[in-house]
Amino acid sequence: MKLITANPLQEFYAALGKSPIKTINVVSPFITQPGIKELVEGFRRKRTTIQILTNLSGLNVALSLSNPISPLLEILDVLGDRVTIKGCSTLHAKLYLSNGRAALVGSSNLTYGGMVRNTELNWVIQGRKKEDRHQLEVLKSWFDQIWADAGKPLTRKELESIEDTWEGTQASLMRIVSEFVPEPRLGGDYWKKTQEITRKKEWKRKDIEKKLSVDKGESPKNATRKLVFLKQLGLLDFSQATVMIHRKMTSPLEMYTLLEEGHLQISLKSILRSIQSSKSGRMSYKALSKELGVPNDDALSGSMIWLESLGYVARHHTSSLDQFTITKQGKRIEKT
Repeated sequence: MKLITANPLQEFYAALGKSPIKTINVVSPFITQPGIKELVEGFRRKRTTIQILTNLSGLNVALSLSNPISPLLEILDVLGDRVTIKGCSTLHAKLYLSNGRAALVGSSNLTYGGMVRNTELNWVIQGRKKEDRHQLEVLKSWFDQIWADAGKPLTRKELESIEDTWEGTQASLMRIVSEFVPEPRLGGDYWKKTQEITRKKEWKRKDIEKKLSVDKGESPKNATRKLVFLKQLGLLDFSQATVMIHRKMTSPLEMYTLLEEGHLQISLKSILRSIQSSKSGRMSYKALSKELGVPNDDALSGSMIWLESLGYVARHHTSSLDQFTITKQGKRIEKT
């Protein structure tokens, strides 16, 4: 048994060894495109069958920021009838299991956050010792029971129906939520604007709201959401009349590090890695949205413009789609 704090799926693959594997059991309440991509890459060329148990309750689906169904449809497209998917509305456990061989059990969902970005804690169990083999048997018994209780496998038609429901509720939900969530899109040159704001120790609120406004007609509510975002970063506090600055930002790296503490919906590093690993070294919004499993281009815009503003990506205008590449500074950041 080994405690894992990084790259859990890769550690699980290493524990499986190189001999053929008949079946992999995957238990993960949340699943996104990057997680499915890792799973597909691990078993595309093998004849392994995969059983996936996830949480597709109405609440889980409605509150998912990224499409919860498209990753499942993707693995069905790639691996076909080698994949069986079931839903469990009370599922919270996470388990990756090959009976008698190895198991990964802990906190990691099959998502980019669970496998790369988040602070996670997992155990890898390898069936070399008698007590470890016993633990694998216990986990397999638990899985078999919850798998049986989940009922019939979900068909493609049923999954597509759930996807239609998600798409219908997402637009309404996002309109409501958007009034209360921080706004990371500061307008103009985000980094330059942050530097200017944090140079002074105190502002009149009406003055800083003017600086945060893109144009004269922008809603004051939107300027408040931008202040909420900067407060969330720990840069300032504000009242009805004044804004007090707590921290002066002086370098792009300092700002990048602060933003990567979970303040953006889409991790900056995940974007840099995706562009760097693409065949051409450049990607469009649409390609990045699909790669990262986000619902639409708008979900990426805040993170992308922050990267542009910090000088880590460059935008290339084409006749059809804008393309993004990583700058020299961005490549240095991506490797850290």
